[in-house]
Amino acid sequence: TPLQGKALLSTGHRTAGTTTMYDFNTVEYRMTATVTEMVLISDPTMPPVHAELRYRSDDPFAVQLLLSIDQSPAITWVFGMALASPAPRLGFSRTARLMFDEYLAFLLTFVLVIPFERLWMPADRLAKGKQPILLVHGYGCSRGVWWLLRRRLEAAGHTVASVSLAPPHVSLGRLEPILSQRIEAVCAATGSPQVTLIGHSMGGLIARCYLARHGNERVARLITLASPHMGSDMSRIGFGQNSREMTTGSLWLQDMAAEPLTVPAVSLRNAYDNYVMPQDNQRLPGAQDIELPPVGHIAMLYDRRVARLLIELLTPNQP
Repeated sequence: TPLQGKALLSTGHRTAGTTTMYDFNTVEYRMTATVTEMVLISDPTMPPVHAELRYRSDDPFAVQLLLSIDQSPAITWVFGMALASPAPRLGFSRTARLMFDEYLAFLLTFVLVIPFERLWMPADRLAKGKQPILLVHGYGCSRGVWWLLRRRLEAAGHTVASVSLAPPHVSLGRLEPILSQRIEAVCAATGSPQVTLIGHSMGGLIARCYLARHGNERVARLITLASPHMGSDMSRIGFGQNSREMTTGSLWLQDMAAEPLTVPAVSLRNAYDNYVMPQDNQRLPGAQDIELPPVGHIAMLYDRRVARLLIELLTPNQP
């Protein structure tokens, strides 16, 4: 039903049955409503050509194909360079290597890993007695992307859990209950009262959404990897409601920004990221800010330097 006027009901991160009101003077919004969500169709803060960018498919492979095309490195590097935050130039050879490694990571992830996830990522090995780490993947991916980092963290002595957030194109607020259920299951399996959350890209936003809804009883710490805490202009061309909500200046992000951090947090920021740009939008107020070595957005999941940094941060007595 079309709605006009000053009030907008958001698909924000708050608990079911509550809404957040926004005052936009005489701005007109067209919305469709169901019992569980309000889906924004037209947002004047975004170009009209992107405001109606939506797709529907019951074929998981078709959905993954669409998401993969949208995330092609050839597209992301164009945006990443055009919208980049100020950063020292790497030079031709280092930039070429960065782009080459990212393209290989893209092919590995979307051609071999995600379609054949069960071969790469067996069930989580949840031993009792240690506080577990729970890995939360990013946009258009699944738990399979963590296959190498999970091995490295386990080799360092950590108990590591993972979660797949699906379907891939719905509101961020609808993905959070999946994380909530997984946190409870991991705590029950390990006997630990809390987990450490590590979220890549969108996964960091889902983790913050969980904290805003449920507090810090189950979470000891949050680490985000290149998460668009203040949005990404790249999300304007992405598929799905979650992509709309990750766009710089979105109502969802404005709502989330009003939620204070309730756990110690670290934001690992990638100054040369090819998905989250401007790259400074990865900064999270209230969190420790650490700049990653130059690496691609997907390639960081397989990068040994990133793994070493995470292991150092997870070592007791580290800040």
